[in-house]
Amino acid sequence: MSDSSLERNVDKLVEDLLRALEISGGDAYSSRVELESLFEKVILLPSGQFVRIGFDLSMLIGVSGDWQMAYKLALKLEESNKSVNLELLKVWQLRCLVELERFSEALAIVRAQNWADRSQIHVNYLAGLAFRSLGMHQEAKTRFDAVNRKNPNYRDIALKLNQD
Repeated sequence: MSDSSLERNVDKLVEDLLRALEISGGDAYSSRVELESLFEKVILLPSGQFVRIGFDLSMLIGVSGDWQMAYKLALKLEESNKSVNLELLKVWQLRCLVELERFSEALAIVRAQNWADRSQIHVNYLAGLAFRSLGMHQEAKTRFDAVNRKNPNYRDIALKLNQD
């Protein structure tokens, strides 16, 4: 499938979804503008209401490609500090920062947090991506080796280890 064909399919999917949700009846551009203003309103919700939907919304927005808005929502969640798994939220913030190519900030989160064992594989992978992007190849290899030891089938770890 070509990029333009994929883009048309995504636009159609967004339009259909928005129509079904009765948010919009129009084109993808106006829908995006309407969604952006909706997300801005979500950020202004009182923290109790925001926490109920904020993390799911941040993840949905991020994997849809708007990593800046996803990160903004994640920061708001951290501020609200109610019923949020802080470590999971920090892993998500780390992912957002790597996707935004804000590698130094991502590594600051890696270093500032005392990570539980269950998060180590994700943190090491994302830290490896950040280190590699900053040209710190030995540090990246160390992180990728840690991922590989824990799960040699994790994402594209075999490919990452064979790069450089």
